[in-house]
Amino acid sequence: MSLFAALVNKWVLLAALPYAAIAAYDFRLHDTDRQVPQAERACHATVITSVLLFLSLAALGKNLAAAVALVVLLLAAIVDEVIFHADLHAHEKRLHYLGGAALAFCIGVWLWTI
Repeated sequence: MSLFAALVNKWVLLAALPYAAIAAYDFRLHDTDRQVPQAERACHATVITSVLLFLSLAALGKNLAAAVALVVLLLAAIVDEVIFHADLHAHEKRLHYLGGAALAFCIGVWLWTI
């Protein structure tokens, strides 16, 4: 059985594409525009891991586990924004707001399809 046959909710993966594009651009900015402290990198690792877990579990129809991953994701993202991103340049702040909106869209699609 292929992975695509196992997917219950393909829509959540399609809805995640705008967020993935914004996150990839933001990741590139971290490599080129500013030095990221080790504690912030750990927080980003938590966000990235929980995003991947959420998307994988949501696509496979494991909605309770996806919800747990989503809670971890949202808590880590809030900590990241409040502690590490309070003094960002306006461009990167706007990018984070846009990323948050794209993630909210993805979460909305998931909630709509379950």
